[in-house]
Amino acid sequence: MLLVLTAAFFAAMPSQSKVRNLVDPLEKTHREELNQCAGTMQKYYFPPCGYKEKPQSKSSKRGEILYKKHQCMQCHMIQGHGGELGPALDGIGGSRTKAWIKARLVDPEKQMREHSAFFGGRPNIMPHPGISRDDAQLVSSYLLTLKEADIGFKVYAHPHAQKAKDLPVSNWQPSPKGELSGKGRELFFSMRCYTCHSVDGKGDKFGPDLAGVGARMAEKQLDKLLTGTIRSSVMKKQTRNLGKEQAMMLKAYLLTLPVAPLPQRVM
Repeated sequence: MLLVLTAAFFAAMPSQSKVRNLVDPLEKTHREELNQCAGTMQKYYFPPCGYKEKPQSKSSKRGEILYKKHQCMQCHMIQGHGGELGPALDGIGGSRTKAWIKARLVDPEKQMREHSAFFGGRPNIMPHPGISRDDAQLVSSYLLTLKEADIGFKVYAHPHAQKAKDLPVSNWQPSPKGELSGKGRELFFSMRCYTCHSVDGKGDKFGPDLAGVGARMAEKQLDKLLTGTIRSSVMKKQTRNLGKEQAMMLKAYLLTLPVAPLPQRVM
């Protein structure tokens, strides 16, 4: 349930007969626009660089198993299969060293602090959940075996979605916390929804902030989103696996989230 409310924000946008894929083959390399940091431009490019993939080994095969175990394919695409939230990983060894990949997998926040200039000074809007150094070693070995695409690819930033019409915030109060919402909170974090959604009004994650979502969205809308009425391919997979009771738990938790206080003005 990584981007469970994105569809509601798209609802306020003009309808489109076809939703553009966020990862497209690169037909022409615009070298003056090359940028490999997601989120710093509307689109960025991964041109072919002649990378020769590493041969498979026992370590890389174990790394592939861990890659699937950690559900990396939810956000990353390989050979056209997987998610579109992060860049495709084909030929990643041509632009990232093994040490860089390991650091990203173990502690992405630390990596971004130490190399802030490389990341354009932006916040980590889509954090990876850190994994152990041993697992990172194996996963990075697997990633270095990925063949480079014959042509490169470009990745589009997710469009800035307009907010759906707000319900009157002044007349709305969050639901009291209880056993059902408590289970929903546990489910929210166990499904790693927090990697894309903030719940405190900071809005510093990839997906919409969920603070006070009950003031912006009717319960019937939440019901539809939590039962699969959503455009995101990643979210469709996650909501498809939700049972009715689990969807009720998540909704109960979301309805307890208060509206975030307005930032205080500095005099």
